[in-house]
Amino acid sequence: MKNIAVIIAFFFVCSLNLIAQEPISYSKVIQTDSVGKDVLFSTIHEWFAMNYNSANDVIQLADKEGGTILGKGLFSYSLGKLMYNCYDGTISYTIKVTIKDNRYKVDLLNFTHKSCPACNVSCSMGLITTAEQYTASSFDNKAMTKIWVDAKVKIENYANSIFYSLEEKTNSIKTEIIDSNW
Repeated sequence: MKNIAVIIAFFFVCSLNLIAQEPISYSKVIQTDSVGKDVLFSTIHEWFAMNYNSANDVIQLADKEGGTILGKGLFSYSLGKLMYNCYDGTISYTIKVTIKDNRYKVDLLNFTHKSCPACNVSCSMGLITTAEQYTASSFDNKAMTKIWVDAKVKIENYANSIFYSLEEKTNSIKTEIIDSNW
């Protein structure tokens, strides 16, 4: 009976730990002023082409009828300190833009850290979650937690820069239409 109570307690603690580890995601609905779905779709598609080295490599789905653009992107990650250069690499993510008349929603999700090809595979942190500490290792490692927290801050800053960039692009639609009457 005592063993059963210990096992139940163990599974309860593990399930609480898993619940607290949701993958990080960011989402924002951006309103536009009297801009139709087709114009928004074209403008956002153009934004992908201008902001990624190769829009064809990034965009996985572009459904104009359904108003969805789905892409895979990545950005470089480095803590910026020589002793942590094993963790230098990339953070990949999924970007989904759902477009309707006068508004669109940007979802950024599945942020995944991968160390550089020349680095040790154990330096890759994998899927970044909402957990306060890096929990994939079996021991409490202050260095890993420092990198984990830094990566989460850089992901949030990157997400905000994407939201800002898209908002700037779509806010300029009316100006571009007026200025294009040459």
